[in-house]
Amino acid sequence: MNVEKLEKAIDKYKKDLTQEEYEKEEKQRQDKKEHFKKLTKDKIENIKHEELLSYLEKVWGYDKRNNNQVKKNNLPSIRKNLKDLLDEEKNIEQRWNDFKIKGVGTAVTSGILTFVNPEKYAIYNSTNQLGFEFLEIETPKNINNINRKTICRYM
Repeated sequence: MNVEKLEKAIDKYKKDLTQEEYEKEEKQRQDKKEHFKKLTKDKIENIKHEELLSYLEKVWGYDKRNNNQVKKNNLPSIRKNLKDLLDEEKNIEQRWNDFKIKGVGTAVTSGILTFVNPEKYAIYNSTNQLGFEFLEIETPKNINNINRKTICRYM
């Protein structure tokens, strides 16, 4: 990793960001964090399509055009997939590989994990990929076409 580039980018970000912008971004992060705290096992047991969409729409990278595709998933399958994804007793690779909800890809899956457990997970999307490349961190080139085992190494 190119630490010099990282330090310069952080300094530029801090310099360019106004206090108002910082407060707005921080409020958005806190609102999302609070919303995802409500995604408990009990909540998942009874989740409906519209409730699921309220969570997905808060994840960076989720495209509302996928709503119709998400709604095609049956609720028992959605519930099982979410419960399994968030089950910390299983290893991340197994949970990641087993998670399948139509309309929910890599960025959103990692976003769900991140909002539920921000100390343990990170969002993995094309923006991160550009950042990794900028900082000269070697990663897979196309996050949509890499295997899930590889993604888990970066989480």
